Amino acid sequence: MNSRESTTGVLRRIKRHLLEFERKSYVHDYWREMKRRGVGKEKLLDCSLGENPFGCSPLVRKALKGIERSDVERYSKEVHYSQLKERIAEYWSEVTSVKHVLLGGGSMHVLERINLLFLGKGRKVLGYCPQFTEYILEAKLLGAKYEYVPLSKEKIFKFDVGVLLDEINGSYDLVYIDNPNNPTGQTIALPDVEEIVRKASKEDVAVILDEAYGEFMEKEESALSLVEAYENLVVVRSFSKGFGLPGLRVGYAVCGDPLGGFLDKVDVPFSVNSIAALLAQKALEDEAFLQRCKEKVKRVKARLIAEFNANDYLVAETSPVVPIFVVGKENVDLYREFLRRNVITTPGSDFVGLGADYVRIRTPREEGPLLKAIREGTPG
Repeated sequence: MNSRESTTGVLRRIKRHLLEFERKSYVHDYWREMKRRGVGKEKLLDCSLGENPFGCSPLVRKALKGIERSDVERYSKEVHYSQLKERIAEYWSEVTSVKHVLLGGGSMHVLERINLLFLGKGRKVLGYCPQFTEYILEAKLLGAKYEYVPLSKEKIFKFDVGVLLDEINGSYDLVYIDNPNNPTGQTIALPDVEEIVRKASKEDVAVILDEAYGEFMEKEESALSLVEAYENLVVVRSFSKGFGLPGLRVGYAVCGDPLGGFLDKVDVPFSVNSIAALLAQKALEDEAFLQRCKEKVKRVKARLIAEFNANDYLVAETSPVVPIFVVGKENVDLYREFLRRNVITTPGSDFVGLGADYVRIRTPREEGPLLKAIREGTPG
């Protein structure tokens, strides 16, 4: 008896592939667990979710004070947010000519809309792992099959473009690349990205370049510089990471013709709230803030990685300025071990290709408390 035949009532109408689907996200209610242990927030160091440890631009904080009641009580007069789209195009004008922009409630919502174009039952996605868990779940929720190229522990999870290129073929509908990578924080060089897009183009395969952490790269490193040359490419960006606005939930996608017309088909009115749209525009005005953040991340991250290395942890390949990275310790449940030290990390077991002896760490604002936690002794 199959799963559908064994269900009754309205559950019989649920899509077959979802009946036994198990959602495994790296987003957890960490605070509830710590409260159960009797540990107050003031004693915790949160290195879990991928926020900018230095917050948002002063221009955004100033604009917050000017929010009017009408911004909350009325629909935005800009149904499709032409002002924000124009500001995004202006922001990227030195890199590319932006023609088509899809806005959404964070980059994940944008990825969901793009997936509607390409994925469903019987469709296939190629990725590499570990990578962004939520995207993998979204593809599977639509009934698509997700396949991946594993990054090698022996090579400290360094991305190998040649291995991925060998796997790209016409059986796939989509290639998904997150760059910078989540969870390792490593970046893929633009020439390697172009090789992937070019190979996929020859096979008529679409490519999503997820640059949620892209503000921690230089503009010229972005795949946005390729959207005019390759019609199979969609680049996704977020205001949640580098711009420090995760609570506002604003993301966007950029592509060229002819895909742009299809992005319009999956767009919805009022996809971003009016306050978020206003503050996102302010964030785009302060590129100096981003540069200061990268310099601070580089300083803090270098000291942390040096300490992890000195204490015999494995540190995965990573960029010096992207505020996330992966560390490992053989045969140790690192998430639990760091919880014991009142440090919240993201469990490696929540990423395909990692395990419980790894964690993802978001670089904190100051390195001192985490350095102390690392030095507390060899775990286990």
